[in-house]
Amino acid sequence: MGRWRRNSVFLVLVALIIVVAVSMYRGRHADAVRFAQNRAHYEALVAQSPAGQPRLLRWTWSETGAAIGAQILKDLVYDESGEIGRPALPTAVWRARADGRLRAIAAAMDARREDDRIEIQPMGGHFYLVTETIQ
Repeated sequence: MGRWRRNSVFLVLVALIIVVAVSMYRGRHADAVRFAQNRAHYEALVAQSPAGQPRLLRWTWSETGAAIGAQILKDLVYDESGEIGRPALPTAVWRARADGRLRAIAAAMDARREDDRIEIQPMGGHFYLVTETIQ
């Protein structure tokens, strides 16, 4: 009976790990599908924006949480310079072109507080999905 119990606990743990991994994948996959479905729209907005210096645009995707627990902010960013996707912090020139929310993202990247997290996911063609988790 002890062996059966050990094996069943092991199988439950494996099933739990699989469920968590699939749900994490589906969350990322949902963002990629949403972007793919709306990419032409965002590219049209970029084309309509003034040319000149590298363009830096932002669209709010979602804001969830904060009543209880973490607040999760998602923004789609078009950064023609690609600075937001580099491991180094954005330069002063980039910050000068940034609007209020992008400045807040840069400040979060500077702070790197232990309980807050910022993740920048390249979506292709100078588009980036920025996810900020605030505890």
